[in-house]
Amino acid sequence: RAGRPTVLLCVHSFTPDYPGEDRPWTIGLGYNRDRRLAALLLDALRVEPGIVVGDNRPYGVDDESDYTIPVQGERRGIPHVLIEIRQDCIATPEAARGWAERLARVFRRIEADALALASSPPTSMKSSTAP
Repeated sequence: RAGRPTVLLCVHSFTPDYPGEDRPWTIGLGYNRDRRLAALLLDALRVEPGIVVGDNRPYGVDDESDYTIPVQGERRGIPHVLIEIRQDCIATPEAARGWAERLARVFRRIEADALALASSPPTSMKSSTAP
């Protein structure tokens, strides 16, 4: 309402193993129709040493099982992304602090571009949920 550029970052964690599923990612980014903010973060994270980045893995976002991204992000036209960090990577206070610092550093690198997204609506949004 104040006219300030806004982005929505949802941060969760995921289990390192799941029955019948290999989960090699240390961090994953999820999105539904609007991939713009996820794309910026994917590019920035992929140059970070020692991590494996999931593109809409281990979770994608959809209208049926998610709320925050579809309602607070997509419907309001706010650039958004779901950030999932593997639980064994943040199991100690030191490890969690390290990830917080990494994410802050990565976001600072893309901040201007991310906030610019908030000033321009998506040109097209995919019509189905991501894999």
